[in-house]
Amino acid sequence: MSKRVSPEEIRASATELEKVADRLDDEFDAFLNRVYDIGPAAGEAEMVGQVVGSGLDEAEVVVIEAVESVVDGLHWFVEALRIMADTYEAAEDQNVQHVEEAWPGD
Repeated sequence: MSKRVSPEEIRASATELEKVADRLDDEFDAFLNRVYDIGPAAGEAEMVGQVVGSGLDEAEVVVIEAVESVVDGLHWFVEALRIMADTYEAAEDQNVQHVEEAWPGD
C-alpha cells in the first residue's frame, strides 16, 4: 500500500506541527506561571520545608528541561519536513527537466 503526497501537503503538515509545538510551549509557560503564582510548595522557614523545597526545585528543573526538549524536537521535525518538501520539489523539477531534455517537444 502506498500513499502519494505533495510538497504542499508536507509543508501544510509542517505548519500544523509547528502550531502544536508553539501551543505546547505556550500552555506549559501558562501552567508554570499559575504554579509560580501559588508560591513555594513547601514552607521555607523551617529545615524540613527547605529540604522538601530544594527537592521540588530540582524536580521542576527536570520537568522544564523535558518539556523544552519535546518542543525543540517538534521544531526539529518541522524543519525536517520543510527540507523534505523542498527536496521533493527540487527532485521533481529536475526529473521533469531531464525528461523534457531527453524528449523535446513531446
